[in-house]
Amino acid sequence: MKSILVILLLLSASLKAQEITNLEAMNSLLENLCADISQKCDQEIVLINRSPSNLIYFNSRIEQFFTENGKTVSEDENSYYQKVVINIENAVVNYKDIEKDGFLGDYYINREITLTGNYIIKQNDKIKLTENIYLTQKDSVNYDNINKIENYSLPFTRGTLPSEPLTPSLLEPIIAVSSAVLTIILFFTVRSK
Repeated sequence: MKSILVILLLLSASLKAQEITNLEAMNSLLENLCADISQKCDQEIVLINRSPSNLIYFNSRIEQFFTENGKTVSEDENSYYQKVVINIENAVVNYKDIEKDGFLGDYYINREITLTGNYIIKQNDKIKLTENIYLTQKDSVNYDNINKIENYSLPFTRGTLPSEPLTPSLLEPIIAVSSAVLTIILFFTVRSK
């Protein structure tokens, strides 16, 4: 009997995956970008990062992702290796449209993470390829978990939150209190008869 109860409890429990942080999402976008660029360049490259100072965090990550893709990365700009110049100009987190999950459910907010910039592949100081970067990832996250997915030491991982809708947040407590009062009134009314 206990095993049946345990099985029912396990089956009825809802499991939700942990939401990825804004920084993890940006790193994932960068990893995909570096894998794409790696297919277009030689085995040995000179990596030149031209990102602004507020996005300097990405420089070491970009180098790591190229190395993970099997590239030999040099920083000697005078080398004869193919040069890859990457400029991540902007990293932005936008929160849009708060939605409610069911009647008494949690609020979810649509999140859009965008990386923009460009990259150039040079061979013998001649441009072989140049492309703009526009990478975006859209998903929804729990409104209550926003402070857990933002990294306060890296300002580019934070976004401006829209205000929580007022009507549903007032309506739910009113309905809950009304139904509790109605239950108590009915309990004593039916019981007294």
